[in-house]
Amino acid sequence: MSQKLKLFILLAIVTTTRAIAQQPPELRQQDVLQILRLAASHHSTTGERYRDGLLALWSIHPQKTWLDQANLLSGQDVPDSTGEHRIYTLVHHLSTLPLTDRRRPGYLQEYKDFIASKHHADPIALIYGLAWGIRNGYLDKKQYYPIVASGFTSIAQHPLENYDLGSFLLAGSEVYTISTPPEANYDESKIPPYTEPQLDLSTVKTWTSVQRPAIKKLFEENVYGRIPGDVSPTSYAQDPWDSTALGGLAIRKLIAISFPPAHYPRLEMMLYLPKNAKDKVPVFVGYSFTSNAETETSSEWPLKEIISRGYGVAVAWYWDFEPDRVDGWQTGIRTRLAAQLHIQPWEWSAISTWAWGLCRMADALSYVKQVDSKKLIAIGHSRLGKTALWAAANDQRFAMVISNESGEGGAALGKRNYGETIAFINYYFPWWFSPKYKQFGSDPATMPVDQHQLLTLIAPRPLYIASAVGDQWSDPKGEFLSAKLAQPAWHLYGKKGLETDSMPPPEHPVGENIRYHIRNGKHDLTLYDWQEYMNFADRQFARKFTSGPSGH
Repeated sequence: MSQKLKLFILLAIVTTTRAIAQQPPELRQQDVLQILRLAASHHSTTGERYRDGLLALWSIHPQKTWLDQANLLSGQDVPDSTGEHRIYTLVHHLSTLPLTDRRRPGYLQEYKDFIASKHHADPIALIYGLAWGIRNGYLDKKQYYPIVASGFTSIAQHPLENYDLGSFLLAGSEVYTISTPPEANYDESKIPPYTEPQLDLSTVKTWTSVQRPAIKKLFEENVYGRIPGDVSPTSYAQDPWDSTALGGLAIRKLIAISFPPAHYPRLEMMLYLPKNAKDKVPVFVGYSFTSNAETETSSEWPLKEIISRGYGVAVAWYWDFEPDRVDGWQTGIRTRLAAQLHIQPWEWSAISTWAWGLCRMADALSYVKQVDSKKLIAIGHSRLGKTALWAAANDQRFAMVISNESGEGGAALGKRNYGETIAFINYYFPWWFSPKYKQFGSDPATMPVDQHQLLTLIAPRPLYIASAVGDQWSDPKGEFLSAKLAQPAWHLYGKKGLETDSMPPPEHPVGENIRYHIRNGKHDLTLYDWQEYMNFADRQFARKFTSGPSGH
C-alpha cells in the first residue's frame, strides 16, 4: 500500500472519529461480502496472510475454491509478527488462550495499547484489530464501529491492487461479522427459492449404521460442533431429601455435578419428585433461564401442576457449565475440561456444551432409585429447545424430546430465510454455534443440511414441536414444515408422524409420534404448553392421568 493511500485512510478514520455523534456510518453485511468477493476475484498471490484471508472469506461465505486455495498455500502456524502486523498475533493468542493462561493479561494489555496508539502505520491492521475487539466485547461498538466502517469504506474505494489482499480479506471478514445483517423477512412471497436435502431411507439397518451417523456428522461440522465422547470423572454432592417442597406435594433434592480435582464448573441440579409416588417416576430434564430459587416460582416451570400429574422435574441454570456470553467458553467447561475431554474449545459450541450438560444430568438421575431412567424427557424453550434437540440427537437415553419455540438453529428450517435467520443469529449470538455456521448467513441455500434432518436423529422416539402465533421470529411454519419433512424417519420404524399436510389452527395439536401445536400468545413456555406435553407423554408412556383442559 502506498504511503499516500495510508495517509488518506488514516485521515478518513480521524475525521470519522470526530464526527461520530453527527452521523455514524453503517455497513450492511451484503455490501461487505460483495466487496470481499470482488477483491478475491481480482488477485492471485501467495503467502501466510493471503491464506488466512481466504480462510476468513470462506468462513463467512462458502466457496470451495477459496478453501482449496488457502489449504494449498504454505504455512500452517501463525507467525509471531512484530511491528505494525503484531495485531494479527495478538488476536490469535487472545482468541485461543483461556482466561487462566498466565500470558493472557500481557497480550490483552498489548492489544489495548495497540488500539490506543495514535501512530498506526497500517490502517488495515487497525481496522482488523478494531473489528475483532468489537465482536469479542473488548471494545464498545457504539464508539468504534463508525471508525471501522469509515476506514473499510475508504479502502474499498481505491484500486484493489493498492493493498495487501490477504490482510484486507482478513479485516473485511471481521467487519462482516459486526455489520448489519439483512432485514428480517416476514413475507412468505419473498422467501428465495431453496431445495431441502431429501431423506432417501431404505432400511433401519442402513439408517442406523450409515445414514444417521453421516447426518449427525454434518451437524457437527457445520452447525453445533461435536460433543466429546469422553466423560471426565464425575462427583455428585447431594443434599438430603426435603419432604416439604411445593407445599408438601413433592420431595426435593439438590444434586451438584462437578469434576475432580478442581470441582469447577459445578452444575447444581434441582430434582423434584411426587411425594407419594408408588412407582418409579418419569422425569422432565431441562434448563431454566433463572437460578434454582427463581425457577421454583417461574411461570415457565409450573412445578405443582407437573408434580400433580405424576411427573418429576430435573432442572438447572444453563449458565452453570458455560455462561451465555461471547467469552463464556473461557471460564466454562470448554476451557476447564479441555484436557480431560480431549477436545479443544473451538471444536464445539455453547449449545454443544449445554447439551453435554443435559447428558451429565441424565448420568446423575440414573443413580436416583425413585427415577425411571428409561423415561427421561428432554425439554427446552428457545435456545434451550435447540439444546434439548441436540442433546437427544447425541444421547439415546432421552426417551422423548420437546422443543418449545426453538426457531432458527432448532426445529425451524434454516433455508426458508424467514423471521430469525442464520445471519441474524450469528450476528447476535455467534458463540452458540460452530464458527463454520456463520458462513451460511450470506446464502442459506448452500447449507449441506437443514433442521428437519436434525429432527430425524430423534426417531423413532416421540418428538413434540411447538410454536406461538405471536412469535413469527421463530418461524412457526418453518417448524411445522420441518416436522413434516422429518416423518420418513419415523415411517421407517413403522410409526406415524404428523400425518397431515396442513398446519393446524391455534390450540389444536396434531400428530402421533411427532406432535405439533401452535398456540396464541408470545414467545414463552406456558401452562398450556406443559399440559399438552404431559398429555403426549401420558399416551406415549401409557400412563393413566387426567389430561389438561384442551383434550386434543
